[in-house]
Amino acid sequence: MVDYYERAEHSRIQVIIKRTGDPLANPLQITNPAEGTSVCLQSAPFQMLSNAPGGEDWSGPGVSPSGIFDPQVGGLGFKTITYQTGMAAFGSNCLKTTSVTIQVVAGFTASFTGLDTAYCPSVTLVNLVPQTAGGVFFGLGVNGSNFNPSQLQPGFYTIGYALNASSGCGDDTVRKTVHIRSLPDAGFTNLPDSVCKGSGNLLLEPNTPGGTFFGQGVISQNQQWVPSILLSSNSYQIEYQVSVNGCSNSSEQFVYILDKLKPSITIQEIKSRFCNSDPTFVPVSTPLGTWFLNGNLVTEINPGTLNAGNYELKAVYNPTTNQECIDSASAKVQFAVVANPKPDLGADLEVELGLSLTLDPKIGGLYTWASNQSGYTFENNKVLTFNPVSDMTVTVTAPDPTESCFGSDEVFIHVRPALEIPNLFTPNGDGANPDWRFKGAYPNMRILIYDRWGREIYKGVNQGNLAWDGQGSNKSGMYFYLVEHPTDGRKWTGWLKLSE
Repeated sequence: MVDYYERAEHSRIQVIIKRTGDPLANPLQITNPAEGTSVCLQSAPFQMLSNAPGGEDWSGPGVSPSGIFDPQVGGLGFKTITYQTGMAAFGSNCLKTTSVTIQVVAGFTASFTGLDTAYCPSVTLVNLVPQTAGGVFFGLGVNGSNFNPSQLQPGFYTIGYALNASSGCGDDTVRKTVHIRSLPDAGFTNLPDSVCKGSGNLLLEPNTPGGTFFGQGVISQNQQWVPSILLSSNSYQIEYQVSVNGCSNSSEQFVYILDKLKPSITIQEIKSRFCNSDPTFVPVSTPLGTWFLNGNLVTEINPGTLNAGNYELKAVYNPTTNQECIDSASAKVQFAVVANPKPDLGADLEVELGLSLTLDPKIGGLYTWASNQSGYTFENNKVLTFNPVSDMTVTVTAPDPTESCFGSDEVFIHVRPALEIPNLFTPNGDGANPDWRFKGAYPNMRILIYDRWGREIYKGVNQGNLAWDGQGSNKSGMYFYLVEHPTDGRKWTGWLKLSE
C-alpha cells in the first residue's frame, strides 16, 4: 500500500497492488457464436459471449467494445472477432486473447410481382409471381399463387408473401396493399315494364351519368327511347353501359310494347224526345267522356235553349295520359227537341154581368178548355164565347203535333155588376138624388155633358160612382150625356133630366 499526500491537508491518493494469481479461464474461449457460424445479414444485432465474462475488449468488424455484433454493420463475408481480457501492464501472464471467425451471408428477400395497386371487382384472376421460391402467399381472395378480386367487397386489402428460407437466415415477409374499387351503378330509371304503342319519347335517366344506352329505338346522344317506331306486341332489351376509374358495369331491362285497347263506351239512357220546357240535365257515360252536341263541346244540356229539331249527342273518351294503353272511343245518341205550344189568352179580364166575352188562344191545331167553375160547357178546338156570371179562371191547354209536349195559359175573369146609368137627378138641396151617380161604374170613365143645343157644359171623369154634380148647368132641363169606358172604347149615350 502506498499513501501519497499533497499539501492539501485533507487530500490523499491510495493505490493498492495485490497479487491474486491467474484469474482468467484457461483456455479463454468465445462461446457464442461458435467458430464458423453463418449469420444472416438481415439478423438483428446480438450479444457475443465468452467463458470469462466481464471483459469489455471486443474488437472486429461490426462488433462494439461491449460485444454487440451487428451483421449489417459488419457486412457480408468472413469476419474475425477478437475478445481480450486481463491487464497487459503486469505482463503477459495477466492478458489473454481469443477470436472466432464467422461468416455474414446474404439472406433471401421475400418479394413478388403481378399485383397492381387497384382492381375492379369484375377481375376474377390475378397471377402472383414470387421472386424467391419457397414462400407462401396469404390474404383474403388468395388461393395458392392466384388472387381473385371478384370475391371481395370494395375496400383496401393486404396481400402478402411469407418466405421461410432454407439457408438458415430466417423468415422474410412482404406485404402489399391493394384497393378493390366499386363498380359504378349502371342502373337507370324512367323505363316501365311496358308501354303503349304510340307513346311519346321516354327520357332514360341513368343512376351514374356518362355512359351509353343501347337497344332498338334508343337515341343514344340524348338518352331517349322512341317506342313509336317499334312493333307492338313485342319485347325489347335496353342496355346501359358505364365506366368509372376503369371499372365498367352494365344493366339491362326488357320493355314490352302493347297494342292499345279499344274501350267500349256506353251512354246512360237519354229520352228520344225533349220538350223545351224540360229542365237542364247532365249526360253520363261509362267511362266518363267529353260531350259534344252537334259538334259543339257541352257539359250540360238545357232543352229550353234549343230550337225545335233533331240533335246528335256524342260522348268521347280519351285516356288521361299517353302512357295509358287505351285508345280513344266514342258513342252517339240521337234525340229531338219539341217546342211546347204557347197559347196566349192575354191579360186578366173584367166583364159586366150579362155581357159576353170571347177567348182566343191564338194558336193553330188542337186545344182544350177548362174552368174552375162548374156549369159551363166549352167546345174544344174553337174560339170561346160565353157569358160569365161570376169570377172564374179559364185555362186552355194545347199539345204539339206529336202530343208529347204541352203548353197552356190561363186568364182570370172578374165579373162586375152591370153598369146602371140613371136619367134623373135633383140637386135642389133636399138630399134626394143630389148628384148624378152610376151603379157599377168603371173607374175613370170619361164623362161629357151637352145642353140641348149641343154645347159642351161639362167634361171630366167619374170619382167612384159619382159622375156629375150639375157643375156648369144653370137651370133645370134636359141634357145629353156621353160616357166612355176607360179602356175598351165602349160608349154609353142618352138624355138626362136635371130637375131643381
